[in-house]
Amino acid sequence: MLREATIDDAAAAVQLLSMVQPEWVFSVEGFRHSWANSPPEARRSAWCIEEGDEVIAWGTTSLMVETSEPGVGGIGIDVHPERRRAGLGSALIAAAERHASEIGVTRLLSFSRGDEASASFAHSKGYEQTASNEILVVDPRDVEPPVLPEGVELKPYTAFVDDPWQIYHVFATSVLDVPGEERFDTIPYEYWLDRFWRHPSPTATRVRWHSSTEWPLQPRGLTPTGRRAAGRTTARARFPSTAAAGSPRWPSRGRSFARRNSAARSSTPGTT
Repeated sequence: MLREATIDDAAAAVQLLSMVQPEWVFSVEGFRHSWANSPPEARRSAWCIEEGDEVIAWGTTSLMVETSEPGVGGIGIDVHPERRRAGLGSALIAAAERHASEIGVTRLLSFSRGDEASASFAHSKGYEQTASNEILVVDPRDVEPPVLPEGVELKPYTAFVDDPWQIYHVFATSVLDVPGEERFDTIPYEYWLDRFWRHPSPTATRVRWHSSTEWPLQPRGLTPTGRRAAGRTTARARFPSTAAAGSPRWPSRGRSFARRNSAARSSTPGTT
């Protein structure tokens, strides 16, 4: 059964997302925090599909409030690996695209894994790949501490609990030139505090943010120590339209950017 999800579905959603996206760190507490602190102007909505007492598919969409470009939205779709090819993803995409259209999305971004099955599914929905990157995995227990240059002091986040402005300033300045299809140039301090700094799992949240915006922290395929990590191809989906929009986080391994091709674009006058 497909229904609109609520914050009370957090535990079931985290269980599913942890299975579909094992490279990310999820927690019920963190999920509830992100849900509760989504700004009203984002107009976020979520849906789930249940089988008995289990959530087997999850979808979300919202406007992206971190960019000054109007009408940019994001969609995520995740389906249980053993419940795919049954129309669940298609049903969630339809619901998400309807909502995106209703809230004024004109360009919709997402992530898709780039394996053969996911790519085929995306293409069957009228999308094409536009870019890709990798997720790098490293066990921090195996990383040697860096040798600091003279005059440089390494401090933990906890040293800035009383006044995290300096961390925010570095964050907000650094994301301005992050390569990608959107520009993160409207991140107010209070929004950053609520959404990220006060998150119950701040480190996991910041890592997820950096990766999802293709943060150029290190050479492709290498860890900070120069050792190759276990990588997965990632990317985002892009769909420009003024009538109906969408492109999900295709639910398989190794993601790829996608954009709805010109033949499938809206025929509404003035659209591109």
